[in-house]
Amino acid sequence: LLERADVAHDGELAQRATYEALGWDFASAWRFDDALGHPVPNFTYALYGAGTADEPFEIASEEDLEFLAAQLNAGNTRYTGKKNYVLSADLDFTGRAAWPGINTFDGVLDGAGHRISSLVYGPGGTSTRLGFFRQLTEATVRNLVLDGVTADQGSGNGFVAGLAVISTRSTITGTSVLRADLRGASA
Repeated sequence: LLERADVAHDGELAQRATYEALGWDFASAWRFDDALGHPVPNFTYALYGAGTADEPFEIASEEDLEFLAAQLNAGNTRYTGKKNYVLSADLDFTGRAAWPGINTFDGVLDGAGHRISSLVYGPGGTSTRLGFFRQLTEATVRNLVLDGVTADQGSGNGFVAGLAVISTRSTITGTSVLRADLRGASA
């Protein structure tokens, strides 16, 4: 039988110090969630892959694509630069928040024949441009289908595009934009 000193009380289980005394690693493996009142794994969301041509970052869900846009727009060096990405599933953005767009892309995006549907382009940061990419620079986009894209600039004066608002020294092959509803002074 356990003696009374070996049993943790409910109140003790809701304290980080209890777990630290037991040797839990809060520096890298765990973090204490105050709302839940217990430790949770210290997980960092990341895309599977290495970003190389042989092992591209995989985009397998709507969350992956939204995560990628946020990382690229924030300048996260793990994802920026001449990295390779591949879509590994069809994605459906029905009912999701407006797509903020990717500000600048200079890597390779291979849609692998997959479809991204029901994107509604919304503003991203301070840019008035609406599109999947605001700017492609020495990028490659291939084998991608965007279906049911919607963008409405309203009375704004920014440019609107189905795929890329600006493309400089980039290659786009085997890519389609279907059933697009693009509205704006510069659509």
